[in-house]
Amino acid sequence: MNRAAIGLIAAGILIGTINDRPRAHETVMLGGYRVLAADFHTHSSTWSDGSVTPWGLVIDARYQ
Repeated sequence: MNRAAIGLIAAGILIGTINDRPRAHETVMLGGYRVLAADFHTHSSTWSDGSVTPWGLVIDARYQ
């Protein structure tokens, strides 16, 4: 690989990492309690019939 290709790959990884940060969500309060929303049922491609890797599930969960 030449240096330009390596530089483009490094720039792509850096830009992608910066853009993939999870968005901040507004805190939801109900009756004085903070409400936490979560989906604990998952399927991964490693141990189940899912199509996302376990690491991909972590990334997806951060967006939720």
